[in-house]
Amino acid sequence: MTLMRMPIFTWTALCSNVLIVAAFPVLTAALALLSLDRNVGTNFFTNELGGNAMMYVNLIWIWATPRSTS
Repeated sequence: MTLMRMPIFTWTALCSNVLIVAAFPVLTAALALLSLDRNVGTNFFTNELGGNAMMYVNLIWIWATPRSTS
């Protein structure tokens, strides 16, 4: 069976997996930086110690916002 003759479910599964692979590295980076802030004592998101709290908000916004292909 060629790729163009595949059922629609196969195409939707492929598109969903591509979106997951594209989006989740951003979430992983945000959670890793947050874990480092809380457990190791780094200051990525702490305003008082030279970090930027908006960076966390922006990383979560990038992950949670749908992307357009155009």
